[in-house]
Parts: sequence; structure tokens; C-alpha cells
Amino acid sequence: QSSPNVKVRNARQVPGAKVKLRYRVTGETGKTREQITIRRTKGGTVLRRISTVAAVNPVGVDSLVRWLVPRSFAYGKYVWCITSKDSIGNVSDLTCATLTVG
Repeated sequence: QSSPNVKVRNARQVPGAKVKLRYRVTGETGKTREQITIRRTKGGTVLRRISTVAAVNPVGVDSLVRWLVPRSFAYGKYVWCITSKDSIGNVSDLTCATLTVG
């Protein structure tokens, strides 16, 4: 069985409001668990970590995580990245998209 594949979408929100971080997991992976990081730049310091519970991702449908953007986040561009791990331990490549705050 191969690793899950993840596609992500750019997101936008203002500080103090919930943003929808949308992604799609494909492949014959069964249940997966996602790890999401928020950084100012790719490879930069991790500002937030978010984990999902193990779940089956519907075929052809975006999944999403709602996250409250802290009021302390400055306006500008951030990077959100995700990896997906299936029940037998296969891990997807790191996939990233832009999160615009402002």
C-alpha cells in the first residue's frame, strides 16, 4: 500500500476569526490522521500545531480543520503545511499552502 497523497488550498482570514484549512487526502489509505503546522515562512519556526483524529476521508471531497486565528497574529502571509499518516504507518509528503491573515 502506498502513502496517502494530500492536496491543500490557500486560505484567508482576519485575526480573531476561524479560518477553514481545506485539504483532500487521496489514495487507498483507509483511516488517516493529519498533522498541520502554521509558520511565518516555509521551514520557519512553528507557530501552531494542529492534529486531527483518525478518520476516513471521503473520496473526492475536501476535508477541513477550523482554526481560530489568534488576535496576536500580524497581518500578512503565513504558510500552513500538512502531512497525513495512514493506519499502517505510511506518511505523505509535506504539502503546503498560503494562509493570508488580514
